[in-house]
Amino acid sequence: MIETLLKQDEINLIFNLRNLILSNPNKALNIIQELELSKRFNKDDVFRCAVLIEKISAYTFLGKHEYYIDIINDVYEEARRLNNNTIFLEACVRLGSAYSTLGNLKTAIELYNNAYQHEKRIDRLTNYSATACANLGVFYHDYGKTEEGSYYYNITLNILDDIIDFNNPDHNQLITYITVLSNLSMVMVKKKEVKLCKEYLNKIENVLTDDLPNFSIIAYQRAKLFYYIVINDDEKLITNIKKILLSLYQQNNYSNAVTLLLDLSRLIKDNDHLYERLMLCIINNLDIIGEKAIYYNELQELYVAAMKYAIENNENQLIINYYKKLKKITKKTEKEINKQKSQSIDFFIELAKQKQQKNLLIRNNKKLNKTNLEKRKRNQKLKYLHDQLRIITNIGQKITAASTLKDIESKLHEELAEIVPISSIALFAKQNDTEYISAYIYDRGDIQNNVVVNVSNQNSLTAKVINTEKKLISNDLQKEEYFK
Repeated sequence: MIETLLKQDEINLIFNLRNLILSNPNKALNIIQELELSKRFNKDDVFRCAVLIEKISAYTFLGKHEYYIDIINDVYEEARRLNNNTIFLEACVRLGSAYSTLGNLKTAIELYNNAYQHEKRIDRLTNYSATACANLGVFYHDYGKTEEGSYYYNITLNILDDIIDFNNPDHNQLITYITVLSNLSMVMVKKKEVKLCKEYLNKIENVLTDDLPNFSIIAYQRAKLFYYIVINDDEKLITNIKKILLSLYQQNNYSNAVTLLLDLSRLIKDNDHLYERLMLCIINNLDIIGEKAIYYNELQELYVAAMKYAIENNENQLIINYYKKLKKITKKTEKEINKQKSQSIDFFIELAKQKQQKNLLIRNNKKLNKTNLEKRKRNQKLKYLHDQLRIITNIGQKITAASTLKDIESKLHEELAEIVPISSIALFAKQNDTEYISAYIYDRGDIQNNVVVNVSNQNSLTAKVINTEKKLISNDLQKEEYFK
């Protein structure tokens, strides 16, 4: 977890922010805005990423997606730039959640899969992979891809079985563990796997504690209902449904009541006896939850199921009532869907604009850097030419000022040594009206003048250089074309 990279006071701060986001996200945002002005935020890359991730979570919780447009990709790029596994994985999982809330499941799935595949490559599966795979399981299951959903649920379960310390379990790991077991129980009902349904229920009961949140308790209760369905115990099923619904009503949690009834209606539609009793339960509760639930698409599906049941049983008054309610809810559903689509489109248009501006800035910086590089190269070349001219000028001045041959060669040697490492030099003087040249060799402070070269000697390299006026480098001795 990202907390492992922080100091103890920073860890406490991040945990407090997370808890505050759940209870008072606006207050959490005020604290985050104060932190953004601190020296620590601006100097510590890891701390800054941790705070910005919580900022995204707060805006996601409030549904204010437009407010984190400017940071959502920056956090991800910063995580990649820091080249830190923990920060990268944290960003993938938390940003995956943000994108799924926006309805961009393709990007969310990509981010969750990045987290899982990254840990798979380094052969170290942690809570990040568990969270990512659990969410992938939900996505595929919700879209009717049961096998793909079960695949990721089972991966999650295997990871958590390995990493949870069941003697002193991590709270968040237990929440994911119970949720996945409950979801797998629902899959097992479809497959009529009584043994596995019971196994998953037992696993949940073994880790259930009083301090777990309500949705974990609901997940456990759902697993119990799934077990009663698979063993055809309709008495326990209906009794427990009524208990759960009453508990949800007391918590004003009407939307979860709709989700529960809808899941159950889908599971038992092929069981005539259970379906009959469940539909009566739905009809008895539909007026209560129909007015207060906010998940209109699920409520719409539930009303369709209830209306279908009323038609099959010639309940004309119910048919009329449900038709009116369904018409009203359909309008709300369409309005909500259009609103979400509009918000999502606006968000991604703004995101695309910011990416375009960022890319333009990068391109301009590249052009500027290229121009600066060309200027530096040009200045370096001018400096080199200036230095060469200075050396040549110095040589001319010193030769002019020298009074003896030894002095000339000494000054010449001194100047040339600044350009290339040399130990000796030679000056050649042509003897009047002859084919002979005298060489004056300056070597380590002494002059030798007993060398005479015949320029007509074709076997002499020195004569070759003088006659052709071509410079000779030691490597040229291996080149045949030099002697042509």
